[in-house]
Amino acid sequence: MEDNKEELPIPSDQASALEKVKRDMEDIDFSKSILTYVDVDFSEYRKN
Repeated sequence: MEDNKEELPIPSDQASALEKVKRDMEDIDFSKSILTYVDVDFSEYRKN
């Protein structure tokens, strides 16, 4: 997206992320799920 000069999406908060997953994948039992946060330093990534 950066290469195409597109704006990066705003990260979801925990409640919104869980609701989106539940809405999109109703057949999975989320009672034992794990929400994982990912932090990406794009400038450091580009150096590599």
